[in-house]
Amino acid sequence: PGLKAPILARIDAYPLVFSSDFISQDENQGRLAELAEKGILKIDDNGMQITVKPGKWVIEESIVFPKGYKTTVSPGSELILNNGAAIVSYGAVALNGTVKMPVILRSTDGTGQGLAVISAGNQSRLSHVIFDNLTAIARINRKLTGAVTFYESNVTIDHVKFIDNHSEDYLNIVRSQFDIRNSAFINSSGDALDVDFGRGKISQSRFESCGNDCIDFAGSRAEVYDTVIMGAGDKGVSIGEKSRVKITQSTISQANLALACKDTSKALVEKVQISDSKIGLAVYQKKPEFGGAHIYTNNMAMTNVGNEYVGDAKSGIFDNNQAVDLLAAKGLIQ
Repeated sequence: PGLKAPILARIDAYPLVFSSDFISQDENQGRLAELAEKGILKIDDNGMQITVKPGKWVIEESIVFPKGYKTTVSPGSELILNNGAAIVSYGAVALNGTVKMPVILRSTDGTGQGLAVISAGNQSRLSHVIFDNLTAIARINRKLTGAVTFYESNVTIDHVKFIDNHSEDYLNIVRSQFDIRNSAFINSSGDALDVDFGRGKISQSRFESCGNDCIDFAGSRAEVYDTVIMGAGDKGVSIGEKSRVKITQSTISQANLALACKDTSKALVEKVQISDSKIGLAVYQKKPEFGGAHIYTNNMAMTNVGNEYVGDAKSGIFDNNQAVDLLAAKGLIQ
């Protein structure tokens, strides 16, 4: 209202597709065949299976695993992504590491563009995997934000370490179901985990030294259980855009803002300890298209927290069903 003329903005095309300057189909088929000749891959076209064999392999050109194929990475496989190389799969992936023989994806020159699984159709599984020193994939019809991305691709992540990334998010899950357990996110340059319109749970995991948010939910339904969140440049947990999140038996410490709930979101917080943070709980409206937010707490404890409860007039925090007084959010929350 009030504008003299309409303003039009182009909406990016979905789903994610690769532009021609990333890699052509013929070029990719040639790369897969070359890797098979070198003994790195085994390709079964009849069974629509691709297997990465055990060994230490240097990948210096991006590769795409085609739709309909399941790609399995064997225990003891170490893929070194250098020279800007990326791995993209349009089918489900199984990274089958073990305690003694983990699967490793890392970059030694700091340019490796990580892993993206896009519209896979079937469930992916990552077990005993280490992601190290990776960045997000560029040269797609939009730059991905995650060094590891699951886009419309359900995934189970068990005993996985995400270490030292150079991207906006380390793990980005978009419109997917997920189960993350027994995993660690350490020293992320931006958000450690960003979930957009996802559904799932995080349990028995650890987030440490996050450059921005440790966990960021948008439009999601999720549970966080028995998880340690320590050292957030901004928020320990950020819940926004009509998300519904339950956090139980977890700890949040050394954060600028331990737990933020905003934009018509709701959070249930039970048996959670917050310590050594500037702000404990915050509820507020950030985006005009949404409303206020609410947090409901039970058996929660705060220690050495500057401002325990912060919020705006549209939002509320209820401790054991009793409304608490909120310090005005204006000027405290960026």
